[in-house]
Amino acid sequence: MRNFILVTGALLLSAGFSNSAGPSLEEIVENAIHEAEDTMEKHRLATLLRTQGDPPSHTYVKFNELTEFLGEQSNLNLETYANLLRQGVDPALALNIVRNQRPDFCTAKLQDCNPLYKYRMVNGTCNNLDNPMWGASYTAMTRLLAPVYTDGYNAQRGGDGVQVPFSLPNARLISSTIHTDLIQPDPRITNMLPQFGQFVDHDLSLVPEGDKRCCKEVSHLDCWPIPIYANDSFFSNLEEPERCMDFTRSTAFCFPTDTGVREQLNSLTSYLDGSNIYGSEETRHGFLRAYVNGKLRSNSDNPNFPPTNSEIEDEFGERPIPMGTFVAGDDRVNEMPGLLTMHILWFREHNRIADEILAQMPHWDDEKVFQEARRLVIAEWQNVVYGEYLPVLLGADTMNRFGLTLTDSWSRYEANVDATIFHAFADAAYRFGHTFINGIIQTFRGLGDGHGSYRIRHNFFVDTQVVQDGGKGYNYILNGLLIQNAQTGDPFVTEDLTNHLLQEPSHAFGSDLIARNLQRGRDHGLPAYMEFRKICGLDTIDTWTVKPDQISEETWAKFESLFENPDQIDLFTGGIVEIPEGDALTGPTFNCLKAMQFKLLKDGDRFFFTHGNGGPGAFWEYQIQHLRKRTFGDIICENSGIAQTQQNVFLTGIGPNMWVSCNSSERARLDVTLFIN
Repeated sequence: MRNFILVTGALLLSAGFSNSAGPSLEEIVENAIHEAEDTMEKHRLATLLRTQGDPPSHTYVKFNELTEFLGEQSNLNLETYANLLRQGVDPALALNIVRNQRPDFCTAKLQDCNPLYKYRMVNGTCNNLDNPMWGASYTAMTRLLAPVYTDGYNAQRGGDGVQVPFSLPNARLISSTIHTDLIQPDPRITNMLPQFGQFVDHDLSLVPEGDKRCCKEVSHLDCWPIPIYANDSFFSNLEEPERCMDFTRSTAFCFPTDTGVREQLNSLTSYLDGSNIYGSEETRHGFLRAYVNGKLRSNSDNPNFPPTNSEIEDEFGERPIPMGTFVAGDDRVNEMPGLLTMHILWFREHNRIADEILAQMPHWDDEKVFQEARRLVIAEWQNVVYGEYLPVLLGADTMNRFGLTLTDSWSRYEANVDATIFHAFADAAYRFGHTFINGIIQTFRGLGDGHGSYRIRHNFFVDTQVVQDGGKGYNYILNGLLIQNAQTGDPFVTEDLTNHLLQEPSHAFGSDLIARNLQRGRDHGLPAYMEFRKICGLDTIDTWTVKPDQISEETWAKFESLFENPDQIDLFTGGIVEIPEGDALTGPTFNCLKAMQFKLLKDGDRFFFTHGNGGPGAFWEYQIQHLRKRTFGDIICENSGIAQTQQNVFLTGIGPNMWVSCNSSERARLDVTLFIN
């Protein structure tokens, strides 16, 4: 403490700070720190008293020991900073003072990267050789626009309702007014599109938050529960009406960073690098590897499934995933049966390719086989995302306008492009899929051979649907994803997500995903909808007498009943209600923001599979052409027991998008000999 005070005292003197009539320089800093520490301790003790004997609040855990530590240190710094401001210290000087309190993790420097290393680092470092932390796990997200925190650096957009009165409508009220349930399947697209989209999301971002019962711990620095009104259309009609919805602010990251405001971290790598398959840090990665024959560790009871938490705990003495049965690269592997199915599919593809490589190169050691298999899996993964999924989601016009369309020739890596995930994408635009989700999921034994169905609300972190019939449930779900239509891109969202999110078996209710989306955007200081329309070259509206062309009269009238003026509309709700244009599945604002992010993820990824100038890991053009022929349907066929898929599995099997047998000669098989000789 003494050394810190001396350093900060020197900072004050060097900045010309003078307070001769009051406390000494050291006393100002010492008092600010002690007051912050007292505040943190009071909150901790109050939490213990209110929640003694309670189980953890989350069935959905999004934190670990590192993020909890970083959050506590950032909260201490935020409190210290606020105390210094109250004592009249200049904001820039106060930032310099608390910056010296940050833990070593926040200031650690990466060692030099090896430009000749052929493979990706698991944690995403050294992708960009000039800026090796760009896109790495456990780093801050970026922003297209400066945040609009109410106090300029920390307080939520629109106020917190405690220290600053609310100036925006209640998040649950917006959800229950605008985003009600209306079943409208889209005849063009399959349920594979939102399910695959969720898997993509879990390769790109996971923003940690602490474990708090915020309806009890409302005074905690990270708590910001969502009030539920007494006349709520659902929660007021329960046998015991609910008046509060738990919500924890995202963990503050290394405050103050260079921006000088509260920032949030991404615990995953930003790149489309299969981190949901392989992990985003070395410890998890080590749990997942078999270290034999280049393969991922498999389940001891069924080698076609990934390992369980219990198996990892028995071997390593650590339970890596606090939720559900299975272990994968991302913590949310067990969240929904369809998501678990995606994890199993790509786990199988890695081990299948590893077997083929080893058969051709039996003298290669485990590390060589593993890295070559991983390199090919990531190339296939990127090919499916950019070659099949995004063209359906964004439409041909947006794909071409943003330079996202793949060709069979080399593309160029741009070393000045930062691929880090930005807030508007993660907090709003890429949450578009929530309107496409079915509340009831259909399962099939085969085309025209229905097996059954299940409700999402009863299957959060439950794997029964997948493992049933000796693991055949995996095939039933895959078939269902190919056959059932997704819902339409519109304002409406299934009640399984708005009233029953993460519902526990003993409860008749859950949380509200849409209310949480809105609250999360405000938590992160995300600017309003109209600001992002401006970025995307769209008209901005500041009066209710004129509406955007992309929003219906009915929805605009509902907005007017909720918001004081159009400038207040949250990005998530404004973007998701837009009417899709052309052949895109979402409106122009979300389409624009998604395309911007995927452009960065392509151009700013040195290892992207079509880049010819990325370094020793680049594929030759003939190899790219071979990879480009391969479809997601081909991968599904080789890693399941299903009989056929559409040519493009994200579109229904009608017209030119015909069903193709898995045994057809039209299927593109991956020839590993093209990549290892």
